[in-house]
Amino acid sequence: MASDNRAAKRVTLSGVRDAYFRGEFERVLAMSDALPQRDAVDIVEAELLRARALVALDRADEALRILRSLRLTERPRDEYLTAQMLTGAAYVRLGQTRRAVEVLSEASEAAASAHRTVRAEIALQLGIAQMRERRYEEARACFESVPRDADIVHAQATEYRGWTAYASGAYAEAADLFDDALADIRASRHYDRFVEARTLYGLATLVAELPRLELWPEICARIAAFDWSASGLRLPRFWLTIAASFVTEMLGDRAEAERWASEAEDCAPGYA
Repeated sequence: MASDNRAAKRVTLSGVRDAYFRGEFERVLAMSDALPQRDAVDIVEAELLRARALVALDRADEALRILRSLRLTERPRDEYLTAQMLTGAAYVRLGQTRRAVEVLSEASEAAASAHRTVRAEIALQLGIAQMRERRYEEARACFESVPRDADIVHAQATEYRGWTAYASGAYAEAADLFDDALADIRASRHYDRFVEARTLYGLATLVAELPRLELWPEICARIAAFDWSASGLRLPRFWLTIAASFVTEMLGDRAEAERWASEAEDCAPGYA
């Protein structure tokens, strides 16, 4: 019991925050469970970090339960607006996009005096919700409003600008935007492996479709260096390896194409 207590004391809120900004979302959840007793302000931040991690891991129902349990003053404070942003993001992941647009639009209207990062995150999530509603012009405007100094939020906005262009049939523009997003990710102080995984998949798909085979060496190097151990990456890894198999076959490397296809089979969702 004494060793358990000492372990709990070693977990700090700043450590949980750092784990989130490294994209270690499963670790965020484990560390949050081990946090010692905290004051009311710290509890709110810890629970918002937990909800962020759950949304990132596509565990939206759990995130909503946490967000609904928080007792926040309903006015445009950063904590309340962050909770609204996460609520809207969770609704998107549950397929409730109209409800997400309503929540995020309300948050956006109330966020004029909020921290610029909070405003950037609301704009990003509202853009994602609009894109899922196929309102591509509105989505594009949201993504383009995210400032460059928003770090990984800007990188993710660039990624989703790529998906919006892809959905609109502007494939060459989409490829350029995915390539830009990878550059943004490399330059960001913070990291989100899910953003990089989705961006790699999007660009690899277009490398095969356009084709833009000259981009493949850098993509291949980033795939090789990527840490695929995090929970929730099985599906993007599967689609990325399928695209890689197509690209390498186009390049005339049949053995490498077969290796990628075998890897796709190994990481396919539901594969035992």
